[in-house]
Amino acid sequence: ETVSFDIDVTAVPDAPVLSLPTAQQTSESTNLVLSSGNLNAIGITDADDTPNVALRASLSVTHGTLAMAASSSWDPSPASGVDSLTDDLVLMSHLQTALNNGLTFTPTQPYAGAAVLTIVVSEVVDEALNDTKQLN
Repeated sequence: ETVSFDIDVTAVPDAPVLSLPTAQQTSESTNLVLSSGNLNAIGITDADDTPNVALRASLSVTHGTLAMAASSSWDPSPASGVDSLTDDLVLMSHLQTALNNGLTFTPTQPYAGAAVLTIVVSEVVDEALNDTKQLN
């Protein structure tokens, strides 16, 4: 005798995933622009393929300041000249577009040495779905 039955497999949310360029370098008096045009953009994807998923995003840097490109689709507060950019509600597609357009690191003068950019993203509906990466 053969018996068959249906099995319902439900989807579970997946965490957003950050991708970073290789280690970057700049001189103490030169800004570093991370962007798709420079082939060193920070990437973000979601296995759920949901570009409008709401995220919390935080970018921070040591020994310098950050600024988003003026044409950015993401408007953290404040948007430039600080060591940390944070937003409690940003659509993933807007964040990715903003990162593609350009994130500028301005080194602190006259510092020379290692600086670290830390990025944390998490889904608003489930903070356990997160990713954290550091670019040295």
